[in-house]
Amino acid sequence: MPKAQYKRDLNHHYLVFPCREEEQDYRISMLCYQKTEELLPCTARRIDGELLLAYDISGLQSMEQVFGKRPMEAEDLRELLQTLSQTAERIKEYLLDAELLVLDPAYIFLTGEGRYRFCCFPDSEETVFVRMHRLGEFILNILDHKDEGAVQLGYCLYRNTMQENFSLEQILSGEIVLPEKKKRENRISEEPAESVHLPREASEEKTPKASGKIFPSGIKRRGLFKHKQEYRKKERIPFYAKEELFSCGEGTCMLQGVNYPELTFSPAGFPFLLGSLESGVDGYVDVEGVSRFHARIDQEDGIYYVTDLGSASGTFVNQERLMPESPRAVTVGDIIRLGQVNFAFLHKNNGK
Repeated sequence: MPKAQYKRDLNHHYLVFPCREEEQDYRISMLCYQKTEELLPCTARRIDGELLLAYDISGLQSMEQVFGKRPMEAEDLRELLQTLSQTAERIKEYLLDAELLVLDPAYIFLTGEGRYRFCCFPDSEETVFVRMHRLGEFILNILDHKDEGAVQLGYCLYRNTMQENFSLEQILSGEIVLPEKKKRENRISEEPAESVHLPREASEEKTPKASGKIFPSGIKRRGLFKHKQEYRKKERIPFYAKEELFSCGEGTCMLQGVNYPELTFSPAGFPFLLGSLESGVDGYVDVEGVSRFHARIDQEDGIYYVTDLGSASGTFVNQERLMPESPRAVTVGDIIRLGQVNFAFLHKNNGK
């Protein structure tokens, strides 16, 4: 996608893209001719031999600007998907298809009434599937985690776009089905021990900590986490990290319940959502003090992160409370606490 410029005249404000010669075909005429309400009006201008496509954005704000000021609620996300679906269908009347939709949040606009407006641009560098996945990734960072519907739909949308051959039509039509969760027969009601007693080598003084700093969550980052972390070499590994405990799940990392051994998770995909809302999370933790959407585990470039989602009781790594929405790098031996549950973070490759 070429870099956009913003131009203004006496009465209008425009988003302007240069159009490469190989992309100049019948679609340019159709984009200028179309009258689809959900699409930004487009005009073609040739300046100094270069073809420019100008989209009228007068009186509009970009999605990036709007949700940089407030979180995205369920109704916002439903409106986005519904408008995308309508747009993808209506542009067919002009021999255009969804591959032309620009899904960068900086170039999706909203009216004062909260209606979405899109632009189409002939770009052969990225498929619509890549753009849809990036949009889903952006949405994860702006969701209102106090809105149950927003979290369920947002995370399910992102998981759908992570599939190798996901159905764009299914996503745009709103036919995203939330995964069913297996019912637990008994609620965990036993009170856990007041404190977790670990051997000396796993005590607070010896427990290795991630050396990565907490960094704020931002909506303009490329990917969820752009910062790289480096770790100190560990001299000792806690006792539970030495055991072969990877019998639950297919992932390479594990959250091993220390005071609740039955609560053990080995994520096979990310993001991995932890909480007490059984129908809306990946890791169901039905224990006192755990919020419905409590925390998220992510992985990027072999580094794992835990993020508190604004939970009431907080998320702790090695007794340090995390700032909400601020990813924290974790490594082998770190203790992650959600409510009254202590999880030991383990990894297959580090159990030596």
